[in-house]
Amino acid sequence: MKLKSEHLAVLAAASTDDTRVVLCGLAVYPDHVVATDSYGLVAVQRLPGDQSVTDFETILPASFVTAIKSAAKRDGCVEITNDGNGHVEASLVLAGTELTWQAPRIEGEFPRWQRCIPKGEPIAEVHLNPKLLIRMLTAMVGAGAEEGGGVFLRVYADEKGQGLMPLVLIRSKDPDQECMVAMVMPMEPDKPAKSPWLDKHLPQEPEVASPASPTLPEEGAAGSAVTQEVEP
Repeated sequence: MKLKSEHLAVLAAASTDDTRVVLCGLAVYPDHVVATDSYGLVAVQRLPGDQSVTDFETILPASFVTAIKSAAKRDGCVEITNDGNGHVEASLVLAGTELTWQAPRIEGEFPRWQRCIPKGEPIAEVHLNPKLLIRMLTAMVGAGAEEGGGVFLRVYADEKGQGLMPLVLIRSKDPDQECMVAMVMPMEPDKPAKSPWLDKHLPQEPEVASPASPTLPEEGAAGSAVTQEVEP
């Protein structure tokens, strides 16, 4: 089977708990690539063009995936084979050189993750920029959000005709705990992630005139000096 570098990147969602070995790798199916740590899960569909009759189900070790990930990113994809003796092998040709990696596959049964995916219509749906969400959460974690037991996600109704309302992330509902708030603007379909919502709520910066060029002392003037203040 062939795996793209995007498929291998799913490993980031896998567990690092060595006592749960089955969750410490990348589960590969003919139609999906899946990783989970039992708290979160990422499943990426392998499109029909990525599939072949030689596809098989296996769990690739994290060290194996990490070793081939950078090479696959340069080449676009890597060929994975099963030797039938409990080992998997990855190979690709890079700059005229054939590279090969081999490792024992993870033995065990991967969780039946399909049962975890909710069925039916969602009660609400918000379109978000994932990179923006990551930036805001990373900032909150850096400021100590993890120590406060996580964050709460709040969705507000549009009551003032402002259009799209931001998702609000707060550290705690406890008034005695240090306040921490982040906002993530939702995206409108087929429009850039930037929303005019923030623009009309932020104060407008006054125009600042360019500082005048300093007047240099006349040539030969003794004891002359020029001092120009620079705004921080």
